[in-house]
This record gives sequence, C-alpha cells and structure tokens, in this order.
Amino acid sequence: MPNTLIKKKLSPINIAQAYQGFLEEPVPSHIFDAVVSGKANRIFNIAKIGLLLVAGFVLSMAIGLINNDEINSLESSINIEQLAVSSHITFAKDAVYPVRVGNNDLDHLRRWLSYRLGQQVQIQSLGNVGYSLLGGNIVPDGDGVSAMIVYENAQGVKLSLFIRNAQFANDLEQSTGIIDNYNWTAWDNGQTHSVLVSEIENTGLQQLMSVLSAR
Repeated sequence: MPNTLIKKKLSPINIAQAYQGFLEEPVPSHIFDAVVSGKANRIFNIAKIGLLLVAGFVLSMAIGLINNDEINSLESSINIEQLAVSSHITFAKDAVYPVRVGNNDLDHLRRWLSYRLGQQVQIQSLGNVGYSLLGGNIVPDGDGVSAMIVYENAQGVKLSLFIRNAQFANDLEQSTGIIDNYNWTAWDNGQTHSVLVSEIENTGLQQLMSVLSAR
C-alpha cells in the first residue's frame, strides 16, 4: 500500500471530526477542583471560543482541499492494520506530542478512551517486560474513533496498541505482517479488535501480544 494512502487517511478533516466532542469529554482530574469551584470559568470560556474558531478554520480549509468522494474511497480501502501503522507513524512517532493524555493522569486517560470508544478500555502495564506507559490518543476510524495506547522501552523504541470496538465489526483473525518497515500483529477477543505496532522484530511483538491478550 503506498505511503500516500496511509498519510491521507489522517487528514485534517478526519482528525477534526474525531475530536468534535472534545469540549464534552471528562475533565482531567488535576484541574477538576478548579473547574468545579468556578475559578477556571473565565479561562475556560475564552479557550472554548478560541478552540471553536480554530476548529471552524481547520474545517473550512480541509473541506476546500478534500473531496468527499475521495474520503469515502479511502475509508473503505484502508484496513485496521494499515490504520494502526498510520496512527503509530502519525502520533506515537511524534517527537513532541506522542500522546494527548499522559500517564500522569491514568484515571482520566482510562475514562477518556472508554468514553470515546463506547466501551471499557483496560490500560495494562508492561513494566515487567521492559515497556513503560506513555499515555494514549484517540484516532479517526471511519464514522467513529478508535483508541491508541503508547508504550516505550529504555532504548526509546515505541510500541502502539490500537484498539477498535468490535461490536459491529466482522471477526478479526490473528495475523502478523509488516507495513512501511513497521511490524504489526493483530487479534480479536470478541469485544475489541487489537493491533500491536512497533519497529521491533515480529517475534518480540508476538510475545508482547501474548502478554496483552492473556490479561
């Protein structure tokens, strides 16, 4: 699959659509008290207006650049493994912001991903196999969103766990492969479709998959 197809999947309009509910998402616990007490109301209202203006600008620019037929074609032609690798390249490999909600607010991260995915998301520890949790993102996925949890080892190698709600999707067979020099392994537990992506060799990736799928 050409790189251009994978990159176009995460276009500005896709990302804007995925984040359109962000103003109603759970409030991070470290600012919850300030919001409840009213101390943050003025800042929040100003920020809300600014964010809405930015979102409107992004959408207007994106709509002018992207043809809806092209978007629909891309949505139907890209599979979960391609989307997982694309998400890893776009988000996890970002040197500055690999995750949107970090591991410093684990409760909020769990609530946020569960809320957006529409089912409970378990955030597992991989510390005993050498990977620390960085945090998570949501990823545009067709008409909805999927969850992405990012880990990193001591050498700085990142590992992405892509999770899709499997309630209305076909079964996903356990499989492995490589796209753009990134190895992936996929499996289905009946409730979610999961894809693990990293640069590490496929044998190591399957071992990590065994740890995650056994919990």
